[in-house]
Amino acid sequence: MTIVDKIIKPENCFLGICLPVKKDDFISSLDPKCHKTYSKIREKKLGYNLETLWEEDHLPLVNLILEKKKELERLGVKVCLDFSLVDMDHVWSYDVITIFAHHDDKVRMIELFDKMYDVRDIISHVPLDKNKIIDLTMCRSIALQTAIKTHRPNCIVAANKMETNPEFRFLCYKKAIELLQSKDINYIDAIKEVRILLLHSIKKQ
Repeated sequence: MTIVDKIIKPENCFLGICLPVKKDDFISSLDPKCHKTYSKIREKKLGYNLETLWEEDHLPLVNLILEKKKELERLGVKVCLDFSLVDMDHVWSYDVITIFAHHDDKVRMIELFDKMYDVRDIISHVPLDKNKIIDLTMCRSIALQTAIKTHRPNCIVAANKMETNPEFRFLCYKKAIELLQSKDINYIDAIKEVRILLLHSIKKQ
């Protein structure tokens, strides 16, 4: 039986949150000596000073992350804050691994909590023999999806081509988890069902 045939429950799911949730960590990522780019991209785009960038832009995201963390943990999902590359070595007992990270298209690198990584660095921490579902829809990394499919063909990888709103992505993820809790289905089928529900909702508006 392959992973797409397996009934998956919330306790079989892992979510790694890579973006900083502490103010000190966020501020330190703005240091020119730090190679992480998420906060610097937001700073350049919005033109805010440091305090305003934290209060008006990143803190609302942090509050969303912490709120959804509690909700998902109550459903049975294992949620890890400050997710770094070393943590990837400890997630493979789960059937579904979801990563909420920043992908920098310009430099083609993934920002985990500890630092920026090349796609090859991520791939090296995905075991060759594992048949897992890796959900990258929260970080929009087609490059990483393609690399995993190429070098780890036993894994099923989901990703978005277009940039998506974090609140919307958390909504979709939570709904998929709720479906896993209430039905005996696979995670991929849950994602498909969520998309159908969303399409029907849009058509009714």
